[in-house]
Order: sequence, then structure tokens, then C-alpha cells
Amino acid sequence: MASQISHVVYGRKIFSRYKDKNLSWPEFLVGTVFPDIRYVAKIDRKITHDFDVSEEIAPNSSSFKVGMYVHSYVDEKREGILKKKSVYDLGLAKNWLFPTALKLVEDEIMYSKYHNWNEAVDALDTYYNEEYEYVPNKRIVEKWHNLNKRLFEAKPDAEAWREMILKMGFEKDVPVEVMEQIGLIRNNNKIISILSEIYKEI
Repeated sequence: MASQISHVVYGRKIFSRYKDKNLSWPEFLVGTVFPDIRYVAKIDRKITHDFDVSEEIAPNSSSFKVGMYVHSYVDEKREGILKKKSVYDLGLAKNWLFPTALKLVEDEIMYSKYHNWNEAVDALDTYYNEEYEYVPNKRIVEKWHNLNKRLFEAKPDAEAWREMILKMGFEKDVPVEVMEQIGLIRNNNKIISILSEIYKEI
């Protein structure tokens, strides 16, 4: 599963292929980062994610709901690419935090592929009724928007990752372990090459 920056980047690429749907990009963007609110809301993944999805059968619905659907599509498509390229067969993958660290390095790589992060931050000033259908707690929804705003304001660094990981409910020692894994991944040219290629295949 991708993390939030990558979801915006991949989502924008797919959004551009939906010209016939007359969608709103800001609303789509909020929808496409919404499903991972499950971490802070402490709800099951199946509540906010679709399964066995296809880009071609995205719902003819609100921009928010299409964005949510594309989030699930990206998760499944990305996972298929990583498995095909055998990233999980590498030695680093034996660490239980490898998938999390992998997502964060991927976000670092993808950040430069979207050129209007201020627009993404501004989009998160708007809340949609659909959000409260899944999470009927205004405080949690606002927390999720603010977490993503903080993440989108600048290319992520160690402090941004630490804050995000802790606010998503992980134990205090997890950010340190994740940063160790991130360092190892950054120095692995094979993994960096694989992550860089995902955008081409989404």
C-alpha cells in the first residue's frame, strides 16, 4: 500500500485519464488520501477500501468516492508491481517495518513529481459529507486532514515522518526503527530503482 504523498502523485496521473467524468481534482484528492484515516480512527481496512478493483470500472459517482476507489486501485496495482519486481524477496524485507519504510522512501522520491503541493494543502481545508459516513467523529477527521497538510507542506524529513508515525498510533520506539530501515533502503540502488519505476507503470 502506498503512503499519502504517493497517493496524491499516482492519483493525479489517473485523474488525468478521467476527463470524461467531469471530476473535481481538489475533492478527488481529499477522497484519495481519505481511506488511510483507518489508522487514526482505529477501524478495519475493509471499511474504507475496495478490493479486486480496476481502473476501468471506477464508480460514476462523486469526485470524493472516485478518489477513494482510485486509492484502492493504486494500493493493489503498486503491490502487484513490487511483487513482480521481487522487492519482498530482498534481505531487507525480513524486517517487519520494511513495508512502512519502503512507503516513506517512495514518498520522498515521488514528492518532486507533483508541483503544486500548496494546492493539495488548500484542498484539505474542505470537508465532505462522505467522510463522516465512514468516520462519524469530527475530531478524528480534522486530525487526519491536519496530518496530511503537515506532510504536504514540504518534502518529508525525519521529523515529519516521526510525527506522522506517532500520531497514527504507533509505539514511541517505532520511528527510530523506521528511520534505520529508511537509511538502509536509501543506500540500496536496486530498491530505489524499483520505487522510481512505479510511477511509469501506474
